[in-house]
Amino acid sequence: MKNLNLNRRNFLWKSIACSVCFTSSTFITDVLASGKNKTREEILNELDQKVEELMPLYRNCAQTSFGVLNDQFKLKAKKMIRGLKPFPGMALRGETCGAVTGSVLAIGLFFEPPKQTDLAQQTDTMNHAYTFCTAFEKEFGSTMCKGVQKHQYGKSYDLRIEEEWAEFVKAAASGGCMDVVKKSVRFAGEIIIDNS
Repeated sequence: MKNLNLNRRNFLWKSIACSVCFTSSTFITDVLASGKNKTREEILNELDQKVEELMPLYRNCAQTSFGVLNDQFKLKAKKMIRGLKPFPGMALRGETCGAVTGSVLAIGLFFEPPKQTDLAQQTDTMNHAYTFCTAFEKEFGSTMCKGVQKHQYGKSYDLRIEEEWAEFVKAAASGGCMDVVKKSVRFAGEIIIDNS
């Protein structure tokens, strides 16, 4: 089982890396476009507001987290939002939380070096993603959807079972998932602001 989990993790990282390669040609990393004359706290508050606007629209933690960061930091990767539809819990399997995958993808796009041979900057990108995942795990006890659910709602749900999905939707109406996405986006936003 450990080997299977390792293969899934490798698949996730390779998928993200391929996505980054396809979009890096249109990516501008040298400007925090929407935050040039704003304080760090103003930018972080804007992130919270954008989560509140987009979460009801997307109804998806991966799409919302990436969509907010894409918009705020002008990542120019709007088409990628559609591709994140199956990422919550990795196809609702309870695996990596969509707020993690969406945020890590944004971090990867923001910090990806223009030259793939720039190993120092690639290492920095990985370190930023590691910092994000560590902060997220410290806050929610896990980066896995089932673990985050247990932290937020006291139990985890099998989202592929209709009755459990309905129970989850009822529990999530209290704002638990929106809180997760807000924190996730803030963690990623802090990393982007503090390291650019």
